[in-house]
Amino acid sequence: MSHKNTDQILGFTFGEVLADNGCVIADMYVRTPRGQGELEGKRSGIVIHRSVLEEILAAKDQMLAAMAEVGANQDILQPARIEIPEWNQGPTLRSTGGDLFLCQSFGISEVVAELGAVAAVIEVSQLGDPSGQFHQGDYLIPHHVLLTLIDTIPQVLAMVDEAGSAEAQVVH
Repeated sequence: MSHKNTDQILGFTFGEVLADNGCVIADMYVRTPRGQGELEGKRSGIVIHRSVLEEILAAKDQMLAAMAEVGANQDILQPARIEIPEWNQGPTLRSTGGDLFLCQSFGISEVVAELGAVAAVIEVSQLGDPSGQFHQGDYLIPHHVLLTLIDTIPQVLAMVDEAGSAEAQVVH
């Protein structure tokens, strides 16, 4: 598969925890190839359940080994031109205006050695959409972005756990 026109993930930020269902709201910063140029921006309001983050973490060693095996463990794609906030400076329910997209799946489909990246398929559905339609996107995740995400996930999971235990204390 040619990845010439595939969107590239430049980074993630995580924000408000939805404690009652074990989710966190995230922003995904993306570079989109368009004609002769590229656009960089964010896709906001992605609700990610802790199990999706745990699956990424569980596949970490296998992904990194596969990348190293074919020499994809180096940065080839250009870094972001836009500023990516710190990992914990993500969106809130208020900042998204309630426009939320539930991440149904986040899977790595292949290693793209010539670009120093993995190809990912992310499926989302808009929360509150009665049709329940899925939207699927193909993305490239450069090596350094993948490493940053893997390093950040334990902190995000701790944030979700902390919010969940605070929620449990309020209820009882």
